Amino acid sequence: MEAFVLNYNGGEKILKCLSRLSSEIGEITLVDNASTDNSVELVRKNFPKVKIASAGENIVARAFNEPIMNSASDWVLIMLGDMMATKGFLGKLARHAGPGVFAVSPKIVRMGGGTDWAATELSFRLGQPSISWNTQAEISAPRREAFPPITGLFNARLFRELGGFDALYSPTYYDDVDLGYRAWKRGWKCVYEPASVVEHDHDAAIGKAFSNVKTRAYRNKHLFVWKNADRLTLAQYALSLPFYLAAGTLLRGPPCLLGFLEAFGRLDEARARRAEDEMRRLLSDREIREAVAGQRGQ
Repeated sequence: MEAFVLNYNGGEKILKCLSRLSSEIGEITLVDNASTDNSVELVRKNFPKVKIASAGENIVARAFNEPIMNSASDWVLIMLGDMMATKGFLGKLARHAGPGVFAVSPKIVRMGGGTDWAATELSFRLGQPSISWNTQAEISAPRREAFPPITGLFNARLFRELGGFDALYSPTYYDDVDLGYRAWKRGWKCVYEPASVVEHDHDAAIGKAFSNVKTRAYRNKHLFVWKNADRLTLAQYALSLPFYLAAGTLLRGPPCLLGFLEAFGRLDEARARRAEDEMRRLLSDREIREAVAGQRGQ
């Protein structure tokens, strides 16, 4: 097993992340997204056994793709650099690592209190994706979830088969949703283990690194539907789209409409990827929703 930790200008915080993680696993690679601070130098000085994989630019989660494609490990742990492991978290994830499981995710709590991530759910309301992170729910037993966060234990062979995080969503937003949903379409499960806990020392790095994040989030929501929704969901989406754009722009502002227009410019890319994925699809949107909700556990 091998761990990959994503870094972008992590500063001293990345040292805290690696210090905790190194007590759980021996083989660690820092995946650096073209940091401009001294975080890589700090890691080389303080953790000489940690390998460094450098991306030429900040491509967020896609930076994981190449090192995982080249890894010989059957299972890989991926983490963001502002996530802090708690004792025994990895072993609790690993007990679910079996046939047909794509990913196992921990409970993610805020350093200052509260929950950031707990057993994701995804549904389509009139064709529009709706996501729940269950941050207010008390979930005490393992259960299935719609998609894993960008922190968890992943089946490396299945990750490679899916091609990793998709550049269609570049630079970020919905790429994690897409990865987990594509796994479900092929019948591979995503599991949530609440006994495994990771602390999130959040620093809003995405908002600092990129502009127009709201527009891109809306854009990627449409791309996700065009790429992944089945025919029934697409029909519902098409019927509700005029109302969604009109009401969304009125209530939420220009990013709602601008996001759709940006997405339309990538329609051909989304359709091409859809054609590739649909050839391997085993479960419909309804069947995925029922599979996630129908069994609490693996």
